[in-house]
Amino acid sequence: MTDTARLCAALAALGIDAAGSMDGADAPGVTRARLAGLLHWVVSGELREAITSADCSDEFVRRWNAAAAHPDVPVAAEWSVQAWFDAHWLDGRICALTADNAATGTVSAVLDTAAHLAEAIKILLYLHVTSPSSEHQHAWLTVLDDLAYAYHRIRAEHIERTKTSPLVPDAMSARWDRPRVPVSERCGAASADNIDA
Repeated sequence: MTDTARLCAALAALGIDAAGSMDGADAPGVTRARLAGLLHWVVSGELREAITSADCSDEFVRRWNAAAAHPDVPVAAEWSVQAWFDAHWLDGRICALTADNAATGTVSAVLDTAAHLAEAIKILLYLHVTSPSSEHQHAWLTVLDDLAYAYHRIRAEHIERTKTSPLVPDAMSARWDRPRVPVSERCGAASADNIDA
């Protein structure tokens, strides 16, 4: 666990004065979260630039795999909890984007769909971490509602943008009956295909 002083030192090493992010009225835990959040924002931006500035797809994949290298931690414990937290963080980022768009106009169907999918992913990972039971009925229903809403919202948007007829059941069956890459393979080492998917 990193204390406040070390977080300030890490930010200072990156040329960021943390004093502007400090609030004397905050409890120690809130200050630590504020500083860690600032460091997370800066470092994740550096990571994004380091990967996306690659000048070819092979270099992009090499950088992605290097960044995705993880410490030797128990899968069941740390990975699951971290994935749930990351999903929570993504949900918050998309909610912020949605709020910004709503303040300046209308929220696009694509962003609206992403917001509902992000919430569904967040809850699904929560259910994974907590070993769901009958007590989590509300969570299950929220996921189902989010997924159903997202499907119909983006389907309607696709039809509107492409001016095509709704996909008929037979066409849907043909689409989803094709061979699918197993999740265990898609989520393995990065490749040009599974990163772009």
